[in-house]
Amino acid sequence: MDSYWDAPKSFSSWFRRAAEAAGYDVTPGRGGRAALARKTGISGEQIGRALDNPRGRPSPESLRRIAEALGKAPLELFIAAGYILPEEVARGDRIRPLTPDEHLAAAARRLDLPPPTHSLFVRLSQNLAAGLREERADAAAEERRSAARRSRRRGAPGG
Repeated sequence: MDSYWDAPKSFSSWFRRAAEAAGYDVTPGRGGRAALARKTGISGEQIGRALDNPRGRPSPESLRRIAEALGKAPLELFIAAGYILPEEVARGDRIRPLTPDEHLAAAARRLDLPPPTHSLFVRLSQNLAAGLREERADAAAEERRSAARRSRRRGAPGG
């Protein structure tokens, strides 16, 4: 089986190949999915989604359980699922959290957006996030003003 360095684009493809290499027949109705569910403690439905949904990826906790069941290093699954970029490990970098821009670039790749639109996707997402932050800041400022008005009213004579 290929290593995570040249894993297929989707986690589901990688997971299917890794499960089959570990001896699980994950064809629906053959028992491999149920066996994986039992071994990992993850529901059969979640195992099925991880195997069948090319855009999905399990949670980090589920990946740890799957790694144990398949006899793989969790790092391999985190890379295959796109939580960690292979080049970070290949360069010998310390494993670090992705920056927001790296998360957005990885999301653009997972969405199969053509490379020329990656930067547009990142900019639009950044603008949306900035707008949301601004709305939250405005709402928090308004709440502080309202609280100050209520406090003044309570402290006023006859109030």
